[in-house]
Amino acid sequence: MGGEEHIAPSTAVPFRRRGYAARALRLAAAWAFDELAIARLELYVDPDNIGSRAVARAAGFVEEGVLRSRLKISDVRRDAVLYAKLAP
Repeated sequence: MGGEEHIAPSTAVPFRRRGYAARALRLAAAWAFDELAIARLELYVDPDNIGSRAVARAAGFVEEGVLRSRLKISDVRRDAVLYAKLAP
């Protein structure tokens, strides 16, 4: 893998607020650190997406700041909150 890789996970409504997304993100991060020797993972989250922001924090990601016009959603440029997690 040379450049950026992107994923956009979602949790079905009946399964939200049960910790599944945070656990999946923790497991994916552990796998990336252990198996791929990745040193840093980043998440870009819409500032209004309170649920995804909570998942990022629950999975051990740290908020680092806001990136202006980082996301493009339905042809509209949006800011993104940057979260990162470093390899142990």
